[in-house]
Amino acid sequence: MLLIKSNKENYDKILQIIDVDEYSDGRNNADFYIKKFNRMRNALYIVLYIGLFYFFLEGRLISENLLVKAVVIIIVGIVAKKYSAQKQAINEEYYGFFHRDCRPDIAISRYLAFVSAMLNKQCQWNIIYYNFGLALYRQGEINKANAFLGLMQDSTETAMGLFRAEHLKQLIAFYYKDYDTVITCSNEAGVTFSKLRQNKRNKKIYDDMLLAGAYAVCCKNNDYQQILSLLQDAKEYSLDEVVRHYYLYLAAKEINDSEKADYYRSFVRNNAGTTWYGNAVEDGFIPEEKPENYPGFCVSSDKLNNPLKIDRSRIKYLLLGTLIVVLLFVISRLL
Repeated sequence: MLLIKSNKENYDKILQIIDVDEYSDGRNNADFYIKKFNRMRNALYIVLYIGLFYFFLEGRLISENLLVKAVVIIIVGIVAKKYSAQKQAINEEYYGFFHRDCRPDIAISRYLAFVSAMLNKQCQWNIIYYNFGLALYRQGEINKANAFLGLMQDSTETAMGLFRAEHLKQLIAFYYKDYDTVITCSNEAGVTFSKLRQNKRNKKIYDDMLLAGAYAVCCKNNDYQQILSLLQDAKEYSLDEVVRHYYLYLAAKEINDSEKADYYRSFVRNNAGTTWYGNAVEDGFIPEEKPENYPGFCVSSDKLNNPLKIDRSRIKYLLLGTLIVVLLFVISRLL
């Protein structure tokens, strides 16, 4: 009950920022994936506990049998693989529309459905806040994105959480052309990145942040020609290509290269989806004003250099899992 109450309180914070009715498209489709995901997660827990119990009892109440042991291992492997596939399908509901289709509005809708369905489960709220903030930023709701960054201030203690908070903070600073903060975020992200798993996603975020830092240095030095070289490499995802062409467009305007500027502008217009970049290349675009609490996230050097290894909210689940294993072991010895 404490878990549900805590999650409900955190979810209410989201609803204070996002109007659910504004992002209701596609909720039914998201619910379909969520139900399959929950079924596979429950199935994984069941086969894991049955498997553990079998191995504890093997040689005592259950005679040793290599064939049965192999079958148990295979079943656990199959269920774990299916669970991983369903988890990937959930991620695709968010990241697919976000990165591939440039539709952060649909990504927000699907993610709202996912989070609301997980309120009786373990939730990592700093990651949830980051994902909402990131999608809202790309949607052009900068003040709302900054509000989620503010929520991360109190919920972020691990290297991963700090790394993602620095990323969202940098994006918002980029929007307001606060190049000093953009550079600072790149430097601070380097501290936390060294403490993370070097997987593809983390590496991409860090590379993007370094590129943003280099761009900011060029802008401070009025070296816009260098930006054209800095951003010459094509990106894997559609959204990243839109972002790249947008900043190439700004650089081309600064050096009065109208031919290149028109080309980059046309690309952004045709591919921006519902992101704010499409509006930003039109005449008369007015950026959102800075929120009063900008930059919305501050971290001490001590916290940056010595983050927690495990999110405090996950410790109770690790303890619960350990307790269950110990109980299974004790019961197997008593039988």
